[in-house]
Amino acid sequence: MRPLCSPIISEEPGPTMLNDAERRRLEEIETCLRTDDPTFVRRFERWRPRRWRHHLFWSLALGATLAGTLVALLLHSVATVVAGLVVAAGTVGLWVSRRSF
Repeated sequence: MRPLCSPIISEEPGPTMLNDAERRRLEEIETCLRTDDPTFVRRFERWRPRRWRHHLFWSLALGATLAGTLVALLLHSVATVVAGLVVAAGTVGLWVSRRSF
């Protein structure tokens, strides 16, 4: 019998369905991970993949802010350029802080 936390190596190429023995083995591995490193497991419980709309929203927000800053620069409005750069930095900060790692 294999040790509880030994790796599983599949001999079949391509995706396959898991049988009952493989499901039980994965449950054993999960239990082992929860016991050995609960902090690591919690990171994956909280993690949710971001949708493309999330990235599109922040990209458009940053693009609009930078476009407005460029227009202010062309109109020689220093205060508006500074405000635009501050808003752009805030946009990037919010984008990065809302990402899941």
